[in-house]
Amino acid sequence: MSSAARDPGFTLSEFRTRSIDSLLKDVAKARRAGDVERARPQWEACVIRASARVEAAVKGFRTVSGDRVAAHDRADVVNDALERACRRMIHTLDKLNELSFRAAMAACAENACRDHFRRIGAYERGLAGSLDAPAYHEGDGGRYDDQIRRDAEVQRHDDDAAFEAADRLDRAMRDLPPSNKLRALEMRRFGLEYDEIASELGTSRDNAYQLVCRAIKDLRKLMEP
Repeated sequence: MSSAARDPGFTLSEFRTRSIDSLLKDVAKARRAGDVERARPQWEACVIRASARVEAAVKGFRTVSGDRVAAHDRADVVNDALERACRRMIHTLDKLNELSFRAAMAACAENACRDHFRRIGAYERGLAGSLDAPAYHEGDGGRYDDQIRRDAEVQRHDDDAAFEAADRLDRAMRDLPPSNKLRALEMRRFGLEYDEIASELGTSRDNAYQLVCRAIKDLRKLMEP
């Protein structure tokens, strides 16, 4: 979110009344013109507006062994996800619409959590070392250049795979006919709880759950190779 800090004339209030889809259209237009940085304030406004969803995703994240991001680390992980989105997604997100954007932001949050646990694992294995210390070869007791490069490569592939998966899911969802099943799935994808979905659709919580399950089954059929 560096451009906002550099530009003293930039204020989020300029974009507060505009929808995310509208702001993303500016980004798409700037991309087509070959100058995506021209729309960076609009992009960063979208990212900032997704902060609450990112915070919720980080708070709810669990590893396969059930570990959660410690409360005192969550702010750093959230910031990592937001910075990652600002730095990379403005160039890599294929479908510039709100649905794809929100899905990709959730993916950024999950990847930031995974990277956080990789760093913890590296530290516990004695691989992290001091950031101020020079890099050493394996066996010398300092940071391992090879491990750092591997971790960076894994993170890059995670980002790319997440964005591709979000786009594939977005395209499949567009092929589903309009229905309460689709509406329920879209709301669930945005992080709404089943009680909230039920309230929006005027139905019971159990029925909201069933609608989401049926929509997922329909999606799986569409996405099967």
